[in-house]
Amino acid sequence: MLKKTSCRRKRPSNLSRKKCEPRMKCGPKHRRLCRSHPTPLCRPTTNNIILPQPPYMHPPDPPDPPKKLKTYTFDKECCGSILLQGEQSEFQLWELDVYSMQTLTQISIFSNEKSTQALEVDIVGLTTKQMLVPPGSTVNYIGQSVTAVLVPAQGSESTYIEGKYVISTTLTLQS
Repeated sequence: MLKKTSCRRKRPSNLSRKKCEPRMKCGPKHRRLCRSHPTPLCRPTTNNIILPQPPYMHPPDPPDPPKKLKTYTFDKECCGSILLQGEQSEFQLWELDVYSMQTLTQISIFSNEKSTQALEVDIVGLTTKQMLVPPGSTVNYIGQSVTAVLVPAQGSESTYIEGKYVISTTLTLQS
């Protein structure tokens, strides 16, 4: 007759079942042998991931995205005639007096062939540009950040300058 033997292994005496000691860090071997699991000091694990214990710490909310400013883009056009006779003091044809995020300006100036001399025009922006428009000609300028168009003092008693101008601008404003 065969003797029945137990399949259970005997535990070494140093690994006997005992309760967790305060502030004891539990390893996998200790967890198998300890009777008092789970305890707040000995966190349960899942696939070697430590589960958070109450109170749970949530990450802070992400910052709100910056608000998009509404922008309005529109075109404006200004046109007129120029007539200079004799000595003429400086005068302003056009001025931009609003804050615009972006400005694109096109200036076209025509001088009639009957004019006795070239028409001088100053375009004021980040820098000042000077244009000369000979009699019977048209001169164009396209640029950004133009704030004014001036006709400087010019001429003599016999000066006669006749012409036309068109100033088109595209403005982008924010609300």
